Amino acid sequence: MLKKLDELEEHPAFYERTEEEILLAPEAMLKPGRTFEEISELTRAWIYFLPRYNPSLLDGPMYVSYSNNGQHGLKYCEKYVRDPSYDHRKEVQ
Repeated sequence: MLKKLDELEEHPAFYERTEEEILLAPEAMLKPGRTFEEISELTRAWIYFLPRYNPSLLDGPMYVSYSNNGQHGLKYCEKYVRDPSYDHRKEVQ
């Protein structure tokens, strides 16, 4: 499974995959008066990071929740539909 994900994420040439400790908590447990740390459990997860990126990417708006149909107009385009000459790496790195 990781081999297929690595291929999708272009690890290690574009993204780098590392195993990290993370805190997980069920959304139903989030209640006033309880901290995230009190209700969460520590687990390990594989995460893809983009270590080399264009700093201008941080200037854009932050989204609490992303929807493909949001007012931002930033629709995801599947790879097979994209212009083959377009290289997203030039915008990102």
